[in-house]
Amino acid sequence: MQKITFHNDINDLEVSFATDTPRTFLSAFDGNSLGAEFVQFKPLSRDGSRTLSHTLSARTITFTAVWYGVENGRRSRSKALDLWQTLQYAFAVGDVGTLTWTNGSDVRTIECYAVETPELRESLGGLFSAEFTLMADYPLWKGSEEHLRTFSGTFTSDGLTLVNPCPIAVPFTVVLDGNIVSVYCPAQEKRLDIDVSRHGGYDYPVYIDTARQRVYGFSPNGSGELTEDDLTSCLSPRSAFFDLMPGSNLIILTMNASSAETDATVKFEWYDYYMGVSK
Repeated sequence: MQKITFHNDINDLEVSFATDTPRTFLSAFDGNSLGAEFVQFKPLSRDGSRTLSHTLSARTITFTAVWYGVENGRRSRSKALDLWQTLQYAFAVGDVGTLTWTNGSDVRTIECYAVETPELRESLGGLFSAEFTLMADYPLWKGSEEHLRTFSGTFTSDGLTLVNPCPIAVPFTVVLDGNIVSVYCPAQEKRLDIDVSRHGGYDYPVYIDTARQRVYGFSPNGSGELTEDDLTSCLSPRSAFFDLMPGSNLIILTMNASSAETDATVKFEWYDYYMGVSK
């Protein structure tokens, strides 16, 4: 069994097709097309340091959907065309959405968008079909299992270790309180430096999302509801987004020297990513 569900993030429409639903049948699906090329990690020295050469190019996802409409217990051409109209809105060209794939046990998602309006085909028996082509600029499929690590206390130059069990590098989100001003990965010589004074100060947790390369937070508005704040301007010019490499990753956190607080809390969140999907 295979099932795909596409949720359009622009107009909030959602449609599904599966291999075990005759009225909305998934006739063919290809989520494994070439789009990401990786060179495996290879040891470079005795201390175990490793490197990775990789390129990421957009992935093309195609599927063929077959459906028919029903009204008063009989097949209806007008109902089938109503679904076709919904599909055109759901897969509006350029509208970014989330495609979820499952085979009944594994669940994977990918952000993508339609690149063209497919041709509608009609056959005998009131069956309609169309072949859809989607484009994913970030070509890796995101797994459903979340890895969460929370650390609290006084952080030193000894750093902390995050273990990525995935065989490829994966993006992550780090949530910082006000006492952490830098996240540094010595193996990659990349750092994320935060200066909330660029935002006029900020008394709430700061989120750094390396997948979408953005920095944000949530603060209450006048009605007490949480609203998202764009904090990307708080990154220093020398900052560079990085991923967690396969295996152990040493991360060094720098605390705010001007703060009277001696403890801090930091949370790392990430998912496994995959080159494709199984059947």
